[in-house]
Amino acid sequence: MNKFKERLVYLRNQMQLTIPRLSEQTGIPDQTIRQWESGRSRPNIDAVIMLSKFFSCTTDFLLGVEEY
Repeated sequence: MNKFKERLVYLRNQMQLTIPRLSEQTGIPDQTIRQWESGRSRPNIDAVIMLSKFFSCTTDFLLGVEEY
């Protein structure tokens, strides 16, 4: 099961960010974020680290290792 996509949507919604706004703030292309959220692809480790810093959460949380 790909918990990353669930966590990404959860965190984005918690910050009330649209995909285009998240893209703008992180420099990650909209299409890439859409692919991650749909489960069609997964981020590389550098993207996971950057997103965990952006959302102020651990990489374990973002990847679904830690619970809410």
